[in-house]
This record gives sequence, structure tokens and C-alpha cells, in this order.
Amino acid sequence: MDDMKCSFELSLKAWLDGELSASRSGEVARHVESCSSCAAACADYRAVSACLRSAAAAVPPLPLEALRARWELVRRDVRDERIRTVRVLRRVAAVAAAVLVVALGVIAVEETSGGRATSDQDALGRDAAIEIVLSSPGWGGEWP
Repeated sequence: MDDMKCSFELSLKAWLDGELSASRSGEVARHVESCSSCAAACADYRAVSACLRSAAAAVPPLPLEALRARWELVRRDVRDERIRTVRVLRRVAAVAAAVLVVALGVIAVEETSGGRATSDQDALGRDAAIEIVLSSPGWGGEWP
């Protein structure tokens, strides 16, 4: 059966891996002793397995401490990003609240004065309110 496909060919890998029943394993073992193509295929499979085992042994496993350290760096990065996001959102909320207060103050002043400033004090009051908003700690004078 050296020139043709052997009927045992599909069982060789399972036999080498010890996955066959005892009776089937005995059949394949006897066959491999008498079939040169199956014996050669088994030798090739064994050589590939040995090569893979030596390659796997050559790669040292990553130490657990290195994995823990890397995981901690990722956790810190995520936490820092969340903190930055919260800070930006707080600033935006503070600016929005300040703008709302100024807008409501301007509307209230205009309603009491008929839409125009009644005195220099009203105009100064609006300018002071705008200055307070722009100098507030949440604003910081520049966008985040």
C-alpha cells in the first residue's frame, strides 16, 4: 500500500495522540509496522510534534507580576481619563450655569427698565456680572 492512499492514514494522528480504543490502537500499531508509508507519516508527525514542543519551551511565559503591572497601568489610564472627563464636564456645567445667571439678570434688568439701561449703574452692573462669569474658577478664562 505504499503507492496508494492507505485506509489507516486518517487514524494515524489519533493513534499517535493516544485517542483510539485499545483494540483500534493495536490494529494501527500492527499496520504501521508493515506499511512503510504510514511509518514514514508517523515519523513526520512525531518530528513536527517535537519541533512544536521545543518551540513552545523556548518561549518563556510572561511572569504574573508583569501581567499585573500592565493591568494596573491600564486601570490607571482609564481612571485618569474618567477624571479628566469629569473635570471638563464640571467646567462646562459651571460656565453654563454662570451664563444662565447672567442671561436671567440681563432679562430682569431689561424688563424693569423697559429694554434699555436707565442709568450708568445698570450698565456697570451688567459689565460686572460678565466679568464675574469670565473670572470664575470654573471658567478659568479659557476652554478646557
